[in-house]
Parts: sequence; structure tokens; C-alpha cells
Amino acid sequence: MIRCWHRRVTELPAEVAGNACEAGEFGRYFYPYWLLDLAVSVKFPFIAPRRERLLLAVDAVNSGAGFPPPGGIYETEADEDELVSPHIAKDELDGARLSQMIRFGMKKRARAWSDISYAINGIELVYKECSLWRVRYSNGSESGISLDTLTGEYGIIPINEGIKER
Repeated sequence: MIRCWHRRVTELPAEVAGNACEAGEFGRYFYPYWLLDLAVSVKFPFIAPRRERLLLAVDAVNSGAGFPPPGGIYETEADEDELVSPHIAKDELDGARLSQMIRFGMKKRARAWSDISYAINGIELVYKECSLWRVRYSNGSESGISLDTLTGEYGIIPINEGIKER
């Protein structure tokens, strides 16, 4: 069982679907993120410290950080070959990048001179689901599409580069 964010996008974008004469979902994969539950304290000169809770999602493959999508997390089953392996262990997370993202994510803008400290209350591996589509176009060409089910972003994957039907 893995923990996964709920799908927000289930169909191909209109610009792809409109050019396809045939399209079908044929697989999926799960991309890993470290979900950090942080207790953040910001101290400004001459002002009382402000404390708040912040959730931060850190890409477990390339260490990019962002904020988790709205909505919940659910548990699902996934085959091992559907999981992208994390390249960054939780103890290798970049503290400087976390501080930068915390500063960016505070509800009221934290100035560069404010003193930010944080404690990690919890950390867990959460996955983003990406669906794989086979698309046939009216000119006879085929391609694979990897669709991010959270943002709707997609990438074209050549059929001959490892896309296998399950």
C-alpha cells in the first residue's frame, strides 16, 4: 500500500484529445514526494514571533520543493514496477531549500532579514499518480502521453522508448 494524492485530472487535455483519432489509458506510474509537516516560527525585530503549521512537498527524485495540492491523500495498491524510486533519502533533504520554501510559503510575506526556524513534526512518502496514454493520430502516427493527474501537464513519450502495455 502506498499513500497517494487524489487525482484532479482524469482526461487528456483538449489540445491532445482534439488531434487524436483514438486514445486510451494503458498504464500508470507513481512519482515520490516527501511530505513534511512543519512547525514554523518566524521572528521579526521588535515584533512577537509568529508560529504556524506548514505542509511542504519535496520532490524525492530531484529535491525541488513546493506545496502539496489541496485535497486529501488516500491509500492504494501499486505494483513495484509502477513506483519511481526516491533518489533522496529523508535525511538528505536540503535544509537551505526548506528554509527558502518556508519563507515563500508563509501567509504574510517573511522578509529576508526575518529569522525563520522550523521543526519537522512528521515526514512521510506520498506519491503523485501519472497516467500513461497511447494516442493514435489521424495521420497514422502514434505516441505515448504521460499525464500528471494533479496539474494536467503532459509529456510526449515515444512508443519505442520503453512504453509497454500491461
